Amino acid sequence: MTENISIVRALSYDPAMIDDALEKAFCHLLGEAFSFQGERVFIKPNCLIESLPEKCELTHPEVIKSLCQMIERKGGVPVVCDSPAFGSLEKILLTLGIKTWLDEKGIEIIDLKKTKKLKDINNITKKPLVLSRDLLEARYVINAPKLKAHGQMKMSCAVKNMFGAVVGKRKALWHMCSKNDLFAFSELVVRVCYAVHPFLTVVDAISSLSEKGPRNGTPCLTGLLIAGRDPVEIDCLITKLLGIHPEEIMTNRMAREKGFGCFRLPNEWQEEIKSYSLDGFHLPRDLSPIVFRPLRVLRSVFRHLVAKLR
Repeated sequence: MTENISIVRALSYDPAMIDDALEKAFCHLLGEAFSFQGERVFIKPNCLIESLPEKCELTHPEVIKSLCQMIERKGGVPVVCDSPAFGSLEKILLTLGIKTWLDEKGIEIIDLKKTKKLKDINNITKKPLVLSRDLLEARYVINAPKLKAHGQMKMSCAVKNMFGAVVGKRKALWHMCSKNDLFAFSELVVRVCYAVHPFLTVVDAISSLSEKGPRNGTPCLTGLLIAGRDPVEIDCLITKLLGIHPEEIMTNRMAREKGFGCFRLPNEWQEEIKSYSLDGFHLPRDLSPIVFRPLRVLRSVFRHLVAKLR
C-alpha cells in the first residue's frame, strides 16, 4: 500500500478473495464511512470484443461482479458500460458469462452511444473532442481495466482503458488520422482519460495478458488487484513493478510533458512496494504502427455490424 494506491494480493478469481481485496482498497482510499449516497456509479471495464474469461483479454467477470456489490454496499447504484470495438456490450457480457447475473440483479447495462462535444481540442483532428455523454456527465466513474501487453502502445492499463469513452468507430477513425505519430496519439489517449477523469481505478492484474495484445496474447498469473485515484500514477506503478522506466510507456511520457496526472519516477515509490512484482508478465519488444489504413477501418466497421447482427 502507498498513500494513494492500494495493492492487494489475489491469486485467483475466488469471489471471497476479490471481495476482501476490494474492501481493503476502498477502505484505504476512500475511508470506511464513504458513501455514494444513492448516486449512479458507472463501471467502465475492458470489454473490447466477445471473448472468454480465460483468454485474459477482458476484465474478469468476478471483478465486475464484486465491484457492483461493493458499490451497492457503499450506497451506490452500479451501471456497467463500455463502447466495444466490435459487437454489442450485451453480447460481450453474455459471452463473458456475467449478463444473466447482471439482469437478475437489475443492474443497468449501457452500450455507450450518446456523445458530447467538449471545448478541449483533439490534438490529432484539431477539432473539439467528442466523447461519451454518459461518462462525461456521471458524478462517479470507476475505471476497471485489465492489465495487458499492447502491440501498438506497449501496455494497456489505467490510462488506455478510458479510450473506451470514444464512442463507436471514432476510435478507428482517430487511429487512421494519427499519421502513425505515436507521440500525438498517446497525447490524445491521455487527454481522453482526463476529460472523463475517473473517480477511482481498479486494475484486474490477477491474471494478465502478456507478450502480445490487446488480443491473442499469453495469459499470465500476476496475482494483484491494484486500485488508486490517479490513472497515470497507477501506470507508473506498473512500470515500477516491471522494472522499467515509466517513460517507456508513451502515455506516461505525454502525461508528464503535458501536465496530466501524477507522474512518478522509480525512486519516488515507498519501500512497501518492494515485496510486489509482476514476474512472468512481459511487454512486446517490437511495436506495430499506430495508424489504421482506410481499408482496415472499413473492415472494422463491417465486422462491427456483423457482430451486432449475430
